[in-house]
Amino acid sequence: MPHITPLTRNTVLLQSHNQEEGHITSQWFEPDYWQSSNSITGHTTGRATTYFIKHATFKGLVLRHYYRGGMVRHFLKDRYLYTGLKNTRAYAELEMLEKVQQWGLAAPKAVAGLVQRRGLFYRADLLMEQIPNARDLFQELKSSRLSASTWQSIGRTVAQFHQHGVYHADLNCHNIMRDNTGKIWLIDFDRASLKPTGTGWAAENIGRLYRSLTKELERSPPFYFDDTQWEAFLAGYDTK
Repeated sequence: MPHITPLTRNTVLLQSHNQEEGHITSQWFEPDYWQSSNSITGHTTGRATTYFIKHATFKGLVLRHYYRGGMVRHFLKDRYLYTGLKNTRAYAELEMLEKVQQWGLAAPKAVAGLVQRRGLFYRADLLMEQIPNARDLFQELKSSRLSASTWQSIGRTVAQFHQHGVYHADLNCHNIMRDNTGKIWLIDFDRASLKPTGTGWAAENIGRLYRSLTKELERSPPFYFDDTQWEAFLAGYDTK
């Protein structure tokens, strides 16, 4: 459970239980703070910008601001209805990351979150440790065909999360990573939840991943994926 530190009446700092309290400040959630010390090493853009930050204490940090998806993003952008601190996206994701770390699953280490309330709504940010020397599955498949053993490893990793009841709400080829040792990781646990095993949700989750792969195959050639590779994934998943 994250440590809760009120900073002002409407701003709360959340820190992972394995971080020293008082070490992290609200400035850590401001890109300009890191830019002023030339600490930003890169960024990705999509619905929002994610920043990669070098830091002496950590292998690297990832800073992400929460933004809405779907049609509602045109009206609320990055605002969410506040129904209690433990219901905020930042608190829920930090708590999930702490749980999967305790179980020894391959996911980023939680660092801290920031929740800023204004009226009925809140905005939030998240800091995680960066996975060093890793690329997402989309980047990997854009450049080369992966071996059957790699696909089996991906399947085993997804199965390990499912065995613990972890439902990844956005399981796609952008949220699976492979580092330079060949280890497979899952990232982005926003809206992830714990579900009882044996209720059919795992098959739906795997189907979501398959659809993301076939979608990229159709719109992003070259993209080195086919059903033979998917069979290798399923073989790894069923190995458990």
